[in-house]
Amino acid sequence: MVVVLPRFSARVRALAGQLALSVVFLVLPVAAAAQTSTFEVADRAIVSIEAGQADIQIKTWDRPIVQIEGDDDFGGQKGSYPGIPDVPVLDARLRFGETTLSLPREDFAVLTVPHGMHDAVKIGSSSAAGLVTVTIPANTAFILVRAVGGRIRMNDFQGGTFFVQLRNGVVAMTNSGGDGFVQLLRGHISVIDSNFSRLRARTAAANMLFENCRARQIEASSVAGSIVFDNGGFDGMLARFDSQDGNVAVGVAGGGQIGARTGDGHIFTSFARNVPIETRPNETNVALGGPASPAINASSARGNVFLYDGSLANKSNLADEWQPMRQLYINRRRNFSTRIAPRAQPKPANQHRPPSAQYRPIRLPKLRAEIFASRPHRV
Repeated sequence: MVVVLPRFSARVRALAGQLALSVVFLVLPVAAAAQTSTFEVADRAIVSIEAGQADIQIKTWDRPIVQIEGDDDFGGQKGSYPGIPDVPVLDARLRFGETTLSLPREDFAVLTVPHGMHDAVKIGSSSAAGLVTVTIPANTAFILVRAVGGRIRMNDFQGGTFFVQLRNGVVAMTNSGGDGFVQLLRGHISVIDSNFSRLRARTAAANMLFENCRARQIEASSVAGSIVFDNGGFDGMLARFDSQDGNVAVGVAGGGQIGARTGDGHIFTSFARNVPIETRPNETNVALGGPASPAINASSARGNVFLYDGSLANKSNLADEWQPMRQLYINRRRNFSTRIAPRAQPKPANQHRPPSAQYRPIRLPKLRAEIFASRPHRV
């Protein structure tokens, strides 16, 4: 999975074989039959989804209802919650034998939840396993998704803040937007046709591929993964892409001022039109011009940096050094061609479960604050 060139550090080369199998191991038998439950909520609701091994799909609709269609483990509870000022994220570590990749602690501010009480729905638990589709109102203020392994898919959520944490697997977003935080330790992140006001994405050993996206503020970083922001638009403020051991590729659709830095790697450029390019050892600056000319920063400590205009799909005569970046497209298609489902967990033979009890709406005056992620947590 990690896209690196042969000249990269020995540590990353040792990880490559293990990472290539990370998604394959997630193709497991499909769990049992699903059931449906619904919860009516007021405007600007809060939704929390938690799971162990799961395939989680999130959709939106113009109805004031949270609908859960999933396996036995994904029951729901409705309550109320006073608001979420920020989400502290504890440091995360991923071990490969004697090698440890670390992500530091940081906070993510939630700006879309107004003061006052909000309807809140909690779905699943840390041990939940199976398939689940959650449909939420389009005006949901905040949705939090945490899982250990599997796949998280989000379509058409644009009006609030999303917070996604997955340890191993795939995070896929289409036509999404608003504010968001995504953390994945190992696997692949794919974002297509999306427009973000503010996005923070970070990985340990997972690649990121953004296709046809726009961002007003974006910060994407990885320890050993590669990052591609292809045919992207920038609306000013912060745009930063950084990897320690992986490659970074930025394809700009429009204007901007690009600054590229690398330590032990190289910087490659491919522009269809003549643009001012200033080069110095381990540093390149490209002036694309355009209104406001947003500042775009791309860097890699031990990998290569690739700068270009438009999409890699339209670049036919690139040198061999560019091929690892093209490989990310092939990997994405391979990852999403097979349905990823968690292994069904057998229930104890003597366990008694009343019919539909797991899916009956539980009306609580106020759910405990700790079931929503307003506290530090690990995944």
